[in-house]
Amino acid sequence: MKRIFSVLMSIVIVLSCVVFIMPPNIVLAANNADDIVSIARGELGSTNYSKYYGGNKGAWCADFVSWCAQQAGVDSIAKSSSCYNMYIGMKNNGCQEVSSPQKGDIVFFYCTKCSSTAGKWCHVGIMEDSKYSIEGNRWSNGVSKVERGNSYSHNGDLGYKHRDGIVRKYLRPKYSVPNPPTYSNFWIDGNFYDLSETITFNVTASGADRFAIGIDKIGGARVVTEGCGSTYSISANRLGTGNYSAYMSVANSAGYVDTYRVGFIVAEKNKYLDIGNNLIANIIKVDSWSHVVNKNSNACIGNEVGNANEYWFFQRQDDGSYTIRSMEDGKYLDVSEAGNRDGLNVYCYDYTGADNQRWFIKQGTNGLILVPKCAINSCLDISNGGSAVDTNAQLWTQAGVAAQEFSIYNHPEVPDFIRCGDNFIANIIKVDTWSSMVNNNSNAEIGKEEGNANEYYEFTRQSDGAYIIKSLEDGKYLDVSDGGNKNGQNVGFSDYTGENNQRWYIKNGSSGKILIPKNATGSCLDISNNGSAVGTNAQIWAQAGVAAQEFSIYTQSKIPNFINFGDDFYANIIKASTWSTLVNKNPNLEVGGEGEAEGSDIWHFRRMKDGTYTIQSLFDGKYLDVEKFSDQKGANVYCYDYTGDSNQRWYLTLGKNGKVLIPKNATGLCLDVSNDGSDAGTNAQLWEPNGTTAQEFNVYKEDTIKLGTANVTLSNNNYIYDGKEKKPDVTVKYGYATLQQGTDYTVEYSNNVKAGTATVTIKGTGIYSGTVSKNFEIKEALYTVYGYQVAIKGNFDLKYYIDLSKEAANDTDAYIEFKVGDRIQKVKQRETSNGHYVYTCEVPVAQIGDKVTATLHYKDKSYALTQYSVKDYLNTIVQNKDKKEEYGKAADIASAILNYGARAQIYFGYKTDSLVNSALPDAEIKKVDSILAQDIKNAITNKESGNLENNYFKYYGASLVCKSDTGMKLYFENKNSLSLKEIDKKYDISVKDCKKQISKSINGNMICITINDLNATELDDNFVVQITNKQNSSQSMSVSTSPYIYIKKSMDSGNAKLINLSKAMYWYNQKAMEYSMMENR
Repeated sequence: MKRIFSVLMSIVIVLSCVVFIMPPNIVLAANNADDIVSIARGELGSTNYSKYYGGNKGAWCADFVSWCAQQAGVDSIAKSSSCYNMYIGMKNNGCQEVSSPQKGDIVFFYCTKCSSTAGKWCHVGIMEDSKYSIEGNRWSNGVSKVERGNSYSHNGDLGYKHRDGIVRKYLRPKYSVPNPPTYSNFWIDGNFYDLSETITFNVTASGADRFAIGIDKIGGARVVTEGCGSTYSISANRLGTGNYSAYMSVANSAGYVDTYRVGFIVAEKNKYLDIGNNLIANIIKVDSWSHVVNKNSNACIGNEVGNANEYWFFQRQDDGSYTIRSMEDGKYLDVSEAGNRDGLNVYCYDYTGADNQRWFIKQGTNGLILVPKCAINSCLDISNGGSAVDTNAQLWTQAGVAAQEFSIYNHPEVPDFIRCGDNFIANIIKVDTWSSMVNNNSNAEIGKEEGNANEYYEFTRQSDGAYIIKSLEDGKYLDVSDGGNKNGQNVGFSDYTGENNQRWYIKNGSSGKILIPKNATGSCLDISNNGSAVGTNAQIWAQAGVAAQEFSIYTQSKIPNFINFGDDFYANIIKASTWSTLVNKNPNLEVGGEGEAEGSDIWHFRRMKDGTYTIQSLFDGKYLDVEKFSDQKGANVYCYDYTGDSNQRWYLTLGKNGKVLIPKNATGLCLDVSNDGSDAGTNAQLWEPNGTTAQEFNVYKEDTIKLGTANVTLSNNNYIYDGKEKKPDVTVKYGYATLQQGTDYTVEYSNNVKAGTATVTIKGTGIYSGTVSKNFEIKEALYTVYGYQVAIKGNFDLKYYIDLSKEAANDTDAYIEFKVGDRIQKVKQRETSNGHYVYTCEVPVAQIGDKVTATLHYKDKSYALTQYSVKDYLNTIVQNKDKKEEYGKAADIASAILNYGARAQIYFGYKTDSLVNSALPDAEIKKVDSILAQDIKNAITNKESGNLENNYFKYYGASLVCKSDTGMKLYFENKNSLSLKEIDKKYDISVKDCKKQISKSINGNMICITINDLNATELDDNFVVQITNKQNSSQSMSVSTSPYIYIKKSMDSGNAKLINLSKAMYWYNQKAMEYSMMENR
């Protein structure tokens, strides 16, 4: 500051010599320090000590300072006649002791040789500035101005003057402007000026009330020193052409400070052009329209294909020059060696800011000339004026030739993008909330940070400087939907198209990166409403510089560039170079050979959320694993039980000729076949990636797994023929896996009824294909019970329908033994029906509920057949009457037989606790009970008649037999006591007009003639029994009677059980006749 203002004084003297320099006009603004100094100055030379509070004639310096402080209103200076008390009072008032005085500070003189406290503080004054002080009591001089360096002496404690040992202490009162000024910015409104323009300087300062400017010509002398305000303007023409620097001094009563310098250029009008502050353009050689490109950091002629190396970012500098940054690699157009000789190479280099990277632009004859600041007489030149690709760019003296004239062809649609790298994996994170953008079912939105694959993206730089951004979740690309460019257009993921809506420029924002779609360069990626909640949608929106549009592209160096090869599949792992298959050798992973175990070469790949795969062996169900969690090269790779740890998770990445498998626990290593071997047994390990064939594999997907070698077992391999289908349960295992019927395979049976070899055919479904078969045997059965039947027309025969082997059927000694209760029947006689043998068991009506036990006797062995009962047969009919028509027809008679059998049980007292009609509805049982005896008697009109007696026989009556069939017994008196043999010799006994068989028995003097096997429909018939004398027909006799007559008589018997049995028999007859009529229709 002093330098500026001392120069200002000298300028007045030389004004006639430097006409354009004007003297300063500096006005000092008043403040408390100024006031006290001004007041003190006004008292210079005064010896009127009594004016200053009537001070002591010999010691009034403190009174003088106190008086000046009071006049100036400085309260922090304590009023006192004692220097010591004034010092202590100021300290108590918060005044600070300083080492470098300035205007308004109070200086105390302290004598180190005096012994008393008060005596040590011997003098006080007011600093006029940093050099001079104003003091009272300066002996005969009164108030005096004293230079700071002058010595001071006083009469000390011993009465003589102390001339040494005096030190000065400075206290700074608490003035209203206690500190020197400060500034925060000094600038000009441009850096390159035409002579016709005005240059304006501005300063932002605090606490300043005076300003001055100094302007120097670089390489010359000071040209301007003037007082001014915070803004100062000057004509460029006044300065003249040249390079200049300038600064300002800002000051107040407390001091001053100089600003930093700013540089600028004043040039002739239109010598250098202003083409804009920031623009992206091509540099095109005008005569041939050939593009200057950045090829491997060298500037040369290149093809016009829209690549990033054709674009240059022109940024105007303060001096009017431009830095020219390549959009290919971010380097700057640069003159090699910062030289100025012809032929120097022009290339691209990292930013230095030096003059060899600054280019002025001026008008040529047909285009623009690019002039490096380091060599203003030279310019950019294409060697020999060439236009062929790779023709070099160089520096050459300006000559006005076509090789030096270019079009700077502006591309406003291309953003000022940056190069973040060529290929890398990163998260896209909203900067202000650190929220991750994820791929959620092919939609871009805010998601949770969990380390899943949908949070990772592969950025691949394209030749035009844009990036395609592939999701590692599904391999789809970040995409502006429908290629739209409107606010709110959705952003999602689609299959690769290469269109502009899948190309994204990246540029710097204020806090992060901005992602700009090439199809809508005025817009950018935007999170809807600046949200951070999970599910908040991503869209495009007009660029606004807001937090919703700024992201961190957070690179993940430990995440390999993995691929999504599918979510769930089976595959072989095959060494790509030799087509050698890796197999599970229980437990090691090795190169396989001939005859490997089933499933050892097939692996089940399952993709995890983080993009890795678990790889499970189909041989034993174990998982591909880095042994002992090692992250060292040479670590063994084998198969181990599932743990889910990172050493069982594998990234798949692309190599040159195959897939590379990288374990998550050691992403710096990969699966490697030891020594690149291909022989069976060669071990697999981890090793550093080296791009060799030992580390590249075909993950050869098995679209389906062939079942040809699957292990099939049957629940039963041997059956005995019984006429029914045989379907053994099937278990199919492939390797460790037990397959699921219906999901993995279907089953078909063939030839599985008749005796012989049957086949199960298993057909693969889902991931399994092909077929595998398994045989089982059906041996010819010795017997098979085919079915049962009860003859319900009259008797209660239970018929067994049986298939016999040829040997058994031809054996005449074979028979069936039936047992009903205690009754045993041996039956050899048989019928045939529909190819089956029919054996009949007679069942008494009271025993129709008993299980019939049938046993086949063949070659001294017995074979128990199934048990069955008449009741089972009848209940089947009743209970299924609505399901089959034939059952519906027979249901009433079946119910009638069950009721009949129950009454017989009661009558004979047989198993009355389990009546055979117990399953019938009550209403069905009560139908019999509700029949009146009188109604039956009225209904039965049958009568006995005939020749009832002669000399030999007398008819007494008849009864019914309720055994296996229904029979009627006629009783005759045997008057002559003939034997059966005599009777058979002398008489013919028969039933007239009937083929019914009869039987005879003698009991005392009674002969019983029984008509057997009466059908239920025949109970109301009259039967004529004839006893014909073979020698004398006149001695013959006949009796006509009916079973109904017995039923009618029983109604009057008074025996309830007999009455109920007869009612049931009567009801049975009625239903039998109804059934017979239906059958005969």
